[in-house]
Amino acid sequence: MSGWKRRQAICLMKFLASMCPAPSVCLARRSTYAESAGDEGRIIVNVDGVGKFYESYRMGGFFSDPELFKRVEVLRGPASSTLYGSGALVGIINFTTKDAADYLADGQKGVLKLKSSYDSNSSGGLASSILALRLSENAERLLAGDYRDIGNYTSGDGTEIETEAKAPSGLAKGTFRFSDNNKQILRVSYQHWTSPSDDQHYAQVSTTPTFGSVDRKVTDKTAILAYDNPASGNDWVNIKAQFSYSDTTNEQSGASGVGSTLFDDSTYGYKTYQFSAQNTFAHSGDAWENHLTFGLQAARQTRSVESATAFGFHPQGTDRQIGIFAQNEFIWNEKLTIIPGIRIDTQMLTPDTGCVGADQVSATGVSPKLAAHYKFNENFAVFGSYAHTERLPTLDEVFSDDFAGAANNYTFGLKKERSDNFEVGASTSA
Repeated sequence: MSGWKRRQAICLMKFLASMCPAPSVCLARRSTYAESAGDEGRIIVNVDGVGKFYESYRMGGFFSDPELFKRVEVLRGPASSTLYGSGALVGIINFTTKDAADYLADGQKGVLKLKSSYDSNSSGGLASSILALRLSENAERLLAGDYRDIGNYTSGDGTEIETEAKAPSGLAKGTFRFSDNNKQILRVSYQHWTSPSDDQHYAQVSTTPTFGSVDRKVTDKTAILAYDNPASGNDWVNIKAQFSYSDTTNEQSGASGVGSTLFDDSTYGYKTYQFSAQNTFAHSGDAWENHLTFGLQAARQTRSVESATAFGFHPQGTDRQIGIFAQNEFIWNEKLTIIPGIRIDTQMLTPDTGCVGADQVSATGVSPKLAAHYKFNENFAVFGSYAHTERLPTLDEVFSDDFAGAANNYTFGLKKERSDNFEVGASTSA
């Protein structure tokens, strides 16, 4: 990772830590609001290529522990929509979990790493362990476990912020290499994070006391089966394919707020099955090289709620999406780089039977882009780009019946959101 990306990652982790009242990584705020009802996908978040999404009233949208990750990549702006999905109005955040190879030197069969820390402000602590094993020259395994115990912390003005929680998490990953001088790779991984927390602020994206407190248990699971085939020596084959399962649930009870079904005991959840595959063609000549990447992504996400009281502000249903994309990178004489790309996504939103009177809704999003970079010499370069993306609406934005002020009124369902981004600039280096 370059120094610039490393600084981006460090800044991001500090930003996430400042945002989260609980000891999880939480992405919850819109750029234009001090507090929002939910994270509705303007930033695409991936963990090892798996899209993570969660939307619930005044909560964060992503839950995990920073100790499980070795790298955080920040891609700003909608141009990243081509490869990662339509609707990245703000950009992409890619989290990459640790591997056994990160700890095993040549010839080593196993490594055990133990770590602990203490935070005097919140009287919190961390216990972390990593076991990396080389089972053979073709197989590696990593087992990681963390446990955070954190109390309330005191802000700069002396206010005590309620963040007391305990959060165990773990990661198990196996890597197997075979064929073509062990260049082909099969990865299997499972990540689990949970945080049973009592008397938490109901509004997790701020400390607004109006909403009272609640007991919450948030559990996040991610399972991945991935295959890489770089096919060394074959310019026509560089395949990446992945199947994944993501499950995020929020069990809440004992809320102190009254007067609304919002505070009833309930369990909210998202289950998502995803498949992605892409291939890159590489060609080159005496003064040029070209890399054409194309692929597809498909996902089926189910939104659920269990509660003794029926309500319409968290509608259940299924979101099915399929996206196809192509991106070409042409480099001439190591000076000029041109990158055109396009992505087309189709969506089908199907409401649950509880959404009386609501019909199935479909939408299509198109995300084209064009970028160019010209390097005059080692010290000066110019660049420019144009990117358009269309964010498709979520189940909540289409089928929730609370915002209209009348039950079973779905005429206000949001349409797709469009964004155009132009950029021109120059770079210099000493």
